[in-house]
Amino acid sequence: QEQKSETDDADNEQSSSSNAERHEQEQRKLQQAIEVVQGEHMLSTVKTMCDWMQSQAPIIAVCAQSSHTLWQRLSVLLNFLPHENDIVQHELCWVQELQVIATQTRFSDWSQVFPLSEDMEMCQLPPLVDIHAQIDFTTRHRAKLTDVQETFLRVCCLRRFGYFLTTLGNIDFTYQPETAMFFGPSAATDVGTTTGQINNQDSMEKMKDAESRRNQLMRDMAQLRLQAEVNELEGSLRSGEPVFPPYVLVDDATLCGHLARVRDLVATARCILVIPLAVVDSLDMHKKESPKAREAIRWLEAQLRKGNRYIT
Repeated sequence: QEQKSETDDADNEQSSSSNAERHEQEQRKLQQAIEVVQGEHMLSTVKTMCDWMQSQAPIIAVCAQSSHTLWQRLSVLLNFLPHENDIVQHELCWVQELQVIATQTRFSDWSQVFPLSEDMEMCQLPPLVDIHAQIDFTTRHRAKLTDVQETFLRVCCLRRFGYFLTTLGNIDFTYQPETAMFFGPSAATDVGTTTGQINNQDSMEKMKDAESRRNQLMRDMAQLRLQAEVNELEGSLRSGEPVFPPYVLVDDATLCGHLARVRDLVATARCILVIPLAVVDSLDMHKKESPKAREAIRWLEAQLRKGNRYIT
């Protein structure tokens, strides 16, 4: 029995040591995140944009379905920021009123109260009037926070915007309390089957892939522009060879009446074919009565599925 007691004591000591190490590691990670956030001066601009979007909810409703990448990246940012509970427990968050503000970040009637430096600069700006109405610009709260405390409040404002997005019915933006993580459109559908970390990682991988493809397209467009300029300058020496512009804009009549030539043009890989959204809408409108419109749509869909980088 005495030996068992000694074993239990050893296990308790090991458990306490493990918990202490885990706590120390979490505090170190939190401090690193705070230092990164405090050194990122663009965060004040992001906060101002979030304030504007929050006061213009109808714009979010209109653009929600075409802005998935924006919400995905916002979820990644919010998940990187320190949680408000960690902020409250930080030794530098000693202002009692700031602690109350941080703990109430998820409340629907939450208000910022303390003005930040960007709020002072944007004060009286008409698009932000509704947001600034919740801030006390009097000397009672103005310039009362240290730089670190302003960072804490800025983080709370951004996370508050995330909670605000989760209340909108027209955007697939969610928050999972179990993992304390936000999820953008692409990640939200898999929350029930995978962990939050995996979802967020998948979302980041998809964003990286999309960003890589966009960058490749931009490089191709720049290269084609330079090539077109060179061809134009050397046009007199190439009398028998046509000179292509870097971008070719086609309408629905061209796609329906001269699809074969459009295919040949794309096959040369010497220009980028630009298909305006209005042209796609027109083809879709006429596809019922026009076989050529249906053929053009099928060809475009096939090219986009193959990832043809010369069509955008």
